[in-house]
Amino acid sequence: MGKTANILGAEQLSMDVIVDEKTTVSIAAIPQGPSSGWANPERAVRVGEEDFVPYGDKYKAVLYITTEDSPALETIATSTVNNVMNNLILFIGAKDTNEISLDNITVSGTKVELPVIHAPKGTAALPSDFEDGTRQGWDWNPESAVKGPLTIEEVQGSKALSWELAYPDVKPSDGWASAPRLELYKDGLVRKDYDYVKFDLYIEPERASAGAMAINLVFQPPSAGYWQQAPTSYNIEFDQTVGAAVTDSVYHYPVSINMREISGIADDTELRNMILIFADVNSDFVGRLYIDNVRFAGESDVAVPAAPGGLEAKAGDGFVALNWEVAVGAQYYIVKRAVQSGGPYTTVAAHVQATSYKDTGLSNGTTYYYVVSAVNEVGESANSVEKQATPYKSNSGGSNNGGNPGSTSGNSSSGGNSGSASSGNSGSEIIVLPEPDQDGKITVEIAKGAEQAVFAANATGISDRTVIVLKGEDFILQLPGRSLNNCRPC
Repeated sequence: MGKTANILGAEQLSMDVIVDEKTTVSIAAIPQGPSSGWANPERAVRVGEEDFVPYGDKYKAVLYITTEDSPALETIATSTVNNVMNNLILFIGAKDTNEISLDNITVSGTKVELPVIHAPKGTAALPSDFEDGTRQGWDWNPESAVKGPLTIEEVQGSKALSWELAYPDVKPSDGWASAPRLELYKDGLVRKDYDYVKFDLYIEPERASAGAMAINLVFQPPSAGYWQQAPTSYNIEFDQTVGAAVTDSVYHYPVSINMREISGIADDTELRNMILIFADVNSDFVGRLYIDNVRFAGESDVAVPAAPGGLEAKAGDGFVALNWEVAVGAQYYIVKRAVQSGGPYTTVAAHVQATSYKDTGLSNGTTYYYVVSAVNEVGESANSVEKQATPYKSNSGGSNNGGNPGSTSGNSSSGGNSGSASSGNSGSEIIVLPEPDQDGKITVEIAKGAEQAVFAANATGISDRTVIVLKGEDFILQLPGRSLNNCRPC
């Protein structure tokens, strides 16, 4: 179905059935959602020729499916846990026609107002760690677009304040109009010499593939117009959630917002209350959020992240794909490239939230050198260990130039220390070996069906200490570099 709908209190589904000529149509329905997977319908509902009326140059009948016809509809509509329908399966039969149209599929019933049950509010506290099982003073702001249950849930070994969120498919003109707004009123709330508002955000998505969430910080000091907003938000790009630390499908973001940038308040300004606004930026997010360890933090409480580790560079036709490990405390990464080892480096991507990046539009046969650094509100880390890669043009099939069928055609490096050999009819081509990696190793991928691997003799950069690794689908063969240097041809 592609969309979700809360059908609490639903009693029937209705739909317009449109046909070219009056006929008989039968439809059975299986609504699905978190509270109901597959539940067979009790019966199919029928509309006959007598139910159709003229509709332009066609005919239309309205078909109704009740909770008695579809037990799954009743299960979702009356669930005390989750009333979301995210899929609708229809079984359709028609007499003397292979084509019908459905329109205006509608859920109707009795509106049900359920009491919102929050965890106990407790006493306002900052830092807020929620370990006492209360909300520690946090509540929905009166202008919050979301006012569902605020509960205390355990996430990654700690108690956290949690709520469900589904941004609308039809977007309001103002992204804040659909935003949850959490607030904390606390007597004596002042900034003092702190610089940041920090907290751990955990996201458990059911759907999050596009758009972003912008987290904004606001204080409402009576002496400063009741509205002082941090100019910089903390942004999460949902197509880059791979950049967060993830455990059991829960993504962790160490949120940090600089309140020192708010020019309208001083260290001793009575702030009164703090609001966190989770604004929708054209996203499709549906899921659950958790916040924990909400606190004020000073510059000395935040360290520059360590340089990213585990950088890998793998080349292809006109591109290099990079991957690296999460740097703890990083908010984003900077990818840098050079055409000689050691730099100077040029920034090719300045605000990457993922731990991967694909550098495209590169020249085949040119070796590129990459480093990645990590950045947070304090500063930028040192560069990672440098990795190199040489894009190459893949030969697929090759030309029939007198070579033996099934002979191997060669490609240059993939990933800075690897090449590839593919099956084809290019018997006169050779595998051009890239430079060895820092361990003196060169890896060559051998395609399935290849019968030969032809290397250049006395290849540049190959020493007696070099090891050449041939990797096929079901074998790995290691050759010492001297085996190439001591043969003509190989």
